[in-house]
Amino acid sequence: MKFLLISAALVAVAVAAPNRMFDPTQVVPNPNPIIIGGPAIIDQSPIAPSPIMPVPIVPSPIVPSPIVPSPVIIDGQFEPIQVGPAVIEHNPINPSPVVIQPTPTPEAPSSNSALVQIILNIQQ
Repeated sequence: MKFLLISAALVAVAVAAPNRMFDPTQVVPNPNPIIIGGPAIIDQSPIAPSPIMPVPIVPSPIVPSPIVPSPVIIDGQFEPIQVGPAVIEHNPINPSPVVIQPTPTPEAPSSNSALVQIILNIQQ
């Protein structure tokens, strides 16, 4: 409700304000308009260096980038995927088994350690 009241008050003040920010009578046409790039576009002359564009833009020829093939199947076998210096073998037909090793759990602190004593003191 406060938002509606504040919004209505702001709209009322803006509508009732006698001074306008834009007065069309104060607009004077510029006798020296700057046309950026006009003559250069018309007679195709090169654009002189300026602080905005110090060097003219010259399009470079398109150089095709080499195509790097992804892993392909040759005679029913996958080629290895190269990732940097390492080579990863991938065989979807006979994948190598994943060996899951249990992560070692750290030993629990004994009840007379300093950390356990601090926690017990905080809990009391």
